[in-house]
Amino acid sequence: MSADNNLRLETILVMTSARRSRLKRSTRNKVSAFVLPKPPPFVQRIDYTELQASTLSTGRVYDTPAGGFASITTLLGKTQDPEKAQALAQWREAVGAEQAQETLDESSEYGTLVHDTMEAYLRHEAIDASKLHPLAKRAVKELCQLLKGRFEQTWALEVPLYSPTLRIAGRTDVVGVWQGKPVILDYKTARTPKKREDITDYFVQLLFYALAHNEVYGTNIRHGVIAMAVMTGEPQVFEVDLWDLELWQKFEDKLVSFHGEYFDD
Repeated sequence: MSADNNLRLETILVMTSARRSRLKRSTRNKVSAFVLPKPPPFVQRIDYTELQASTLSTGRVYDTPAGGFASITTLLGKTQDPEKAQALAQWREAVGAEQAQETLDESSEYGTLVHDTMEAYLRHEAIDASKLHPLAKRAVKELCQLLKGRFEQTWALEVPLYSPTLRIAGRTDVVGVWQGKPVILDYKTARTPKKREDITDYFVQLLFYALAHNEVYGTNIRHGVIAMAVMTGEPQVFEVDLWDLELWQKFEDKLVSFHGEYFDD
């Protein structure tokens, strides 16, 4: 074989080796691109009573050992700030009914993907990243990094809760321990970043879950966390003192209004 041929052969071998090396690095990058931190330990402390729910003309109702109770989400929907309801109606009108519904469906699908994947993560289950939308994949990875070192222990997931005193029921995402404190944690999703004043109803929802948990299961949960995945930005974590008097007053006002107008018995 001539010197020129030897040189060409060596060049081909070097290039082939380089391509293989790049391919291996690329494959490793794709595999490691969705590596999540180790989830916190799962320690089941309480045996929860499972609740069945149905949707009626008045909203979602749970069948509890103490009777049929409306859901906390129904309460919040019925007592929504009129300004928020008006803003939503104006947005629908501005973009058109079809576009509005398409946007809402997209947001709902995104929210379901994030919620289900976070639940699988905290259950220590395998996650098939190939089935996730890129936005949901990014959101889950960033949320897990935010929770790392702060959310320390999972007690239960998808927890059914009810309060015989308040006559309300619902299902929270997570009960566990946050930096040494027992906590109610809910996942939320949004298209754009939120301010604390934008999500007051989320804090009211957490307050109800804590009160119901404390009443039925004898705990003393006073801390709440909203972990929010944002489609167009970085994820957000909102912590809230559930024993804040202003928050209690907001919940009381909504509770009295709801029971008086919709479920007065």
